Amino acid sequence: MATAESIRLPDDCTVGYIVEALLGVGLTRSALFHSHLENLALVSDIPRQVTLSYGTVENSRNTVNVKGPFSVEEDPTSFFKKSQLYCPTPKSNLFIVPFLLLRIHF
Repeated sequence: MATAESIRLPDDCTVGYIVEALLGVGLTRSALFHSHLENLALVSDIPRQVTLSYGTVENSRNTVNVKGPFSVEEDPTSFFKKSQLYCPTPKSNLFIVPFLLLRIHF
């Protein structure tokens, strides 16, 4: 937290700063990681992505476009819709426990 406050960058950028600048480990660039600092509506092939974020830009939602049974009011971050890409369930039976989706390739 202190590092993020001192460099005044979001948490994802802070982790990159710590790894690369402080620990001296080079980061692997990947088009599959996405930050709230980019236009997320342009991200395609959602199931292949490693990370997705969300945010607001000038009072407008900045989220990926995922079709699903949830309205913007029910799912403002698109978390439920993205979760259904991995664990499809009917909306009426939906029970989601917060989790982290990781895709590890060996």
